[in-house]
Amino acid sequence: MHDVALGELRCKRFLACARNKLWWMTPEWGSAAADIPPETQFLLLELEEGGPYAVMLPLIDNGVFRATLRPPG
Repeated sequence: MHDVALGELRCKRFLACARNKLWWMTPEWGSAAADIPPETQFLLLELEEGGPYAVMLPLIDNGVFRATLRPPG
């Protein structure tokens, strides 16, 4: 498993889909990097109020089986 720690997020709010059981994910909402749950599989960021959006996905590379996003620290 490979974890990618996020630094400072500059967004209004986000939607994170995080793994809570072996085969299940649950949605989580927040506005700061500390609000991101561990083992996040998908992160949708609203950069400005009603404005552009960005998607963050952990990509698998170099033979790593699984990758996730996690809060800093």
